[in-house]
Amino acid sequence: MHERYDPRRIFKDIEMYSNELFDILKYIPKDAFEILRKIKKGTLKIEFEHQGLSKFISEMDKSSNRVSFSLVISALIIGSSLIIMADKGPLVYGFPALGILGFVFAGILGMGLAVGILKSGRL
Repeated sequence: MHERYDPRRIFKDIEMYSNELFDILKYIPKDAFEILRKIKKGTLKIEFEHQGLSKFISEMDKSSNRVSFSLVISALIIGSSLIIMADKGPLVYGFPALGILGFVFAGILGMGLAVGILKSGRL
């Protein structure tokens, strides 16, 4: 306690900090004028540096790819259902071949998507 509140130490700290404060105050008017001048001219530029967003961007990219892939699969399923309901075209076991082919392709793509999701370890 005695060392912390020693008057000599306090005056030494005040001297050190006051010198730094005066140095800062010396440059503030010039810097403020420069900033205001750039604002008026419309040439003020602010640069941001993101930290740690690369992983977030990568994860968002993976997620959007999965959603897009899922939409393609669902479109294949709906289209194949409509073809089967129309009952047109060459038939295989009484069902339209194009509809069955669409279901098979959607199933393969869906399994691939499921395997990719399970491999990543995030459900």
